[in-house]
Amino acid sequence: MIGLDADFYGAMSPKFNGQEKLGPVWGAIQQKKIEFGFGPDTVMVGATRAASDATDGLLNQFVGIQVSELPADLRGLNILEISAGTYATFEHIGGMDKLVESTQKFYNELLPGMGCTVDNGLHLEIYDERFDMSSADSIMTIAAPIAQN
Repeated sequence: MIGLDADFYGAMSPKFNGQEKLGPVWGAIQQKKIEFGFGPDTVMVGATRAASDATDGLLNQFVGIQVSELPADLRGLNILEISAGTYATFEHIGGMDKLVESTQKFYNELLPGMGCTVDNGLHLEIYDERFDMSSADSIMTIAAPIAQN
């Protein structure tokens, strides 16, 4: 993937500031997607991990464009390669205003109920051709690295 990253407090934190910290990064990457000439079906991914200074639950999200081949000129973007792993997934159906609620349900209810333990690794938000920012029926996938209990 090619993209940019930012530190933020996630949906599980009382200091949640994801929208204000990540919104500008997502906007910048959307603009780069257009500049590179990628089409509307190009997959975008938010890859989240603990920040290097992970005090009080600080996280870091790499907002990226999935590419099969790196462009010769990255135009100021960075590279992140996601290694293979075992992930539990959940489809969020609805607008972005309900994403925090879906994320909390996935991590607090569904994962524990499936007998899975969240493992170290990147936590993903996958925005493929089913995602439409303007649709109340939009679909995106939330994925968490897991270890089977």
